[in-house]
Amino acid sequence: MKIVPYQNEYRGAVERLNARLEAAGSEWQFPTDAEPRGTDQLPVWLESFVAIEGEDVFGGYILKHQVFFLEGRPLEVGDLQLPLSLGQIDSTLSNVSAALLFDIRSRSPLVYSLGLGSEETQFAKLLQAAGWKHMTVPFYFSVKSPNRFARSIRLRGRPLLQSAFRALGHLRLARLAFDLRRSLTRTPKNGPTPPAESEARPIPRFDGFADELFARHADVYAFVGDRRASALNSVYPTEEGRYIRLVVRKGEDVVGWAVVLDTQMRDDKYFGDMRVGTVADSFAAPEDAPTVVQAADDFLTRRGVDIVVSNQLHPSWCEALRSVGYEEGPSNFFFYFSEELANELQALPRWDQRLHVNRGDGEGPAHL
Repeated sequence: MKIVPYQNEYRGAVERLNARLEAAGSEWQFPTDAEPRGTDQLPVWLESFVAIEGEDVFGGYILKHQVFFLEGRPLEVGDLQLPLSLGQIDSTLSNVSAALLFDIRSRSPLVYSLGLGSEETQFAKLLQAAGWKHMTVPFYFSVKSPNRFARSIRLRGRPLLQSAFRALGHLRLARLAFDLRRSLTRTPKNGPTPPAESEARPIPRFDGFADELFARHADVYAFVGDRRASALNSVYPTEEGRYIRLVVRKGEDVVGWAVVLDTQMRDDKYFGDMRVGTVADSFAAPEDAPTVVQAADDFLTRRGVDIVVSNQLHPSWCEALRSVGYEEGPSNFFFYFSEELANELQALPRWDQRLHVNRGDGEGPAHL
């Protein structure tokens, strides 16, 4: 078995791989289109690799290349995406996953992976056995339409609670129940309250303001991906209509930005048929995080979404979400990083409290 860059000539073999994964109940499929030529000239770019033997593909992965900054010091870092292997459904092929991981490390020693769904997946356990560290990226949500939320939310393994929600939603009593619960559990808000004059305005693409913000604040974070305009326009291309780019002003000053989504779900395994708003990516000085979160939340609320969600790792961004009324729920989003990357991070003071990581750093926005 050899691991090689993916080319369209392997399409048939990848289609057979996908069919076997689907038959075994996997929700993931390996992309069958090769990356266009010249993408390696972009500030953020992808390449795909497959494990092939004879006429068959046994697995593969995608590697995203991007510059990250450690207290302002640039480093080329890889992002492991969509690691798929027949070893995940057939224990006799477990060597495939190990071979993929060895190949990843040889191509990009400073590498991380976001998501994975559970710490108990075969690949997550393999990463831990290989010495990778990991942290949970907290999940926050704010319900905007309680009755629709109660009718639509999917609560795995909690049938009685889901039935109670359904009843409240159909009787249109969910808002009353939510308000009562909120009044009983309310605690004083901590942190600064965003000023009334803050606003989020949609923009067609990122430009010089993003570069200026990043130059001023990147070194505050121990770890942050390149959030300059050229990188952002590669990750969120103008031809992709799903991404809504917001510039956030406080008075006359630009203090930050956010990338949000407004997605109508259809029979989603978590959200049913809800209209889901997502604060997928954002940047500002940590002290301006509440202003950015409030402005993005106001924007999505005015659009009429049923719920707004966000995954954020940095404590200032987590506190910003809590300060404007978000609740923390169970997270299935994890930040795994190699030993080599861990060594770089652990050399920095309070590194574990200064990582700015969210869905914008992985493939997450594409799946909401």
